[in-house]
Amino acid sequence: MRFPEQWAIRPPRPTTVDEGTGNRRPGPAPDPILVRGSLEQRFPRTDEKLLPGGVVAAEALLLLHPSAENKIPGPITLEHRAISPDGEVWSIVRIPKARKRRRASAPTRYIALVIRRATDIKEK
Repeated sequence: MRFPEQWAIRPPRPTTVDEGTGNRRPGPAPDPILVRGSLEQRFPRTDEKLLPGGVVAAEALLLLHPSAENKIPGPITLEHRAISPDGEVWSIVRIPKARKRRRASAPTRYIALVIRRATDIKEK
């Protein structure tokens, strides 16, 4: 399996508690971690929905190279963000369960993530 695109995974922002109000404040944005990936475009069906106001919400499957697990500290969660080679920020919607391997010693072939973006949300 080939992973031709250079994606980035941005870990969630650390938060601190404001002592005066007790509210959470976002900390500095962590640096994105570069990983190799492939946006799954195999099927002719696209999961794009046209919402009121001309907003388009798109959903896709992102396959990451198995080495991404070693580069990213801790497991990938729904709070992480995927940044495409074009600079678009995608939200991770679901992390599918890993399939059972035929042989227990077989290496992992890819990491799958279901990602979503909307045209009305601009995130940097």
